[in-house]
Amino acid sequence: MSESQTAAPAGARISRARIAASVAFLLFGLGFGLWFVHIPVVVSRLSVEPAMLGLALLLTGLGAVISQPIAGIVVSRIGSRRATSYSLPLMALVNLVPITAASLPMLFAGTTLIGIVGGLYNVALNTQASEIERARGRPSLSQFHGFFSVGGLASATLGGLMIGAGYGDGSGALAVALTSLVLGSLTVFWLISFPAPPRRAKGEPKFALPAGALIGIAVLAFVCNGIEGSVNDWSTLFLHTVKGMSEAGAAWGYAMFALAMASMRFAGGAIVERVGEQRLITLGGIFVALGMGVAIFAPPLISPVGFLIVGLGAANAIPILVSSGARVPGVAPSIGVAAISTAALLGFLLGPPAIGFLAQAFGLGAALGIVGATGLLVALLAFFRQWTPAPRAA
Repeated sequence: MSESQTAAPAGARISRARIAASVAFLLFGLGFGLWFVHIPVVVSRLSVEPAMLGLALLLTGLGAVISQPIAGIVVSRIGSRRATSYSLPLMALVNLVPITAASLPMLFAGTTLIGIVGGLYNVALNTQASEIERARGRPSLSQFHGFFSVGGLASATLGGLMIGAGYGDGSGALAVALTSLVLGSLTVFWLISFPAPPRRAKGEPKFALPAGALIGIAVLAFVCNGIEGSVNDWSTLFLHTVKGMSEAGAAWGYAMFALAMASMRFAGGAIVERVGEQRLITLGGIFVALGMGVAIFAPPLISPVGFLIVGLGAANAIPILVSSGARVPGVAPSIGVAAISTAALLGFLLGPPAIGFLAQAFGLGAALGIVGATGLLVALLAFFRQWTPAPRAA
């Protein structure tokens, strides 16, 4: 059955599709997390210097930035269901390449492949999720992204156990990848083929600048994910070097941030319905500023709570913005998702290095203070922009 021939999905089909998409998001987070947890093992095995590791990680981002715009076109042509079905098996296996790399060139090739395949999978899966959300008539993107966070947390635990048991050579990751492949293949058939967007009229220009509304959402996504990436990379170091906490104690900052992100994303659908997208992102920016203030100025034992507050504010921004990008009038959902995902990724990649340069010049505390001020910028941008109405139950 083609995308255009599919009738409006029934409630049972939507429920199955929600389950399948949730599993796909969990496997997405699990795969990325397994690679992250194996990085110290790979660095030790290949004697990788920090600069070379930084280049390898940058290649992941570069691959994703290149592939996501192309993925938007591919998904708009073949549909999100088929694109997700094709890219899920690749995503389950591609993480094995850098984990088992026997040389530096193989490591570079592996991290680039993760970015390319992950970019396609990201756009396809988020487009499917936004279409499920629209079919349900209720906000759902936050919950889907919550499963991604759970996959990441699960991979940290599972990967640590495997490495500790002596399976860090890639054999443990292979077992997880094969399990993910089977589980994903069993559930992907529950995804839905949604009607294709209408074709352009004959004589209508094929190329046009992005809609102004889409540009505004992309700017917000860039800034919001820059905040998230900065906290991911710098919170633990800040608590250890500036606040004087032990390495174990400093880890609580990131742990609280990650816990808040996962919890708020699962609650995000109900919160969006009650509070509204615009108000939630506005309040979220204020929470980011407040949390950074607590982290910077509170006593060391209280500072980690500041990052929990930041997580409460930042958790639902990207799911809301991806959903909003998929609803821009006159823009195919896959193109909107690709644009917002690319902007968010750029923010995630550029935010942490920017904090590093600022920290070098003004100190890490001052640099994170600028992140807090950026939260206020998010609040202002969200408050003054026009929003496309969110899905509502019929």
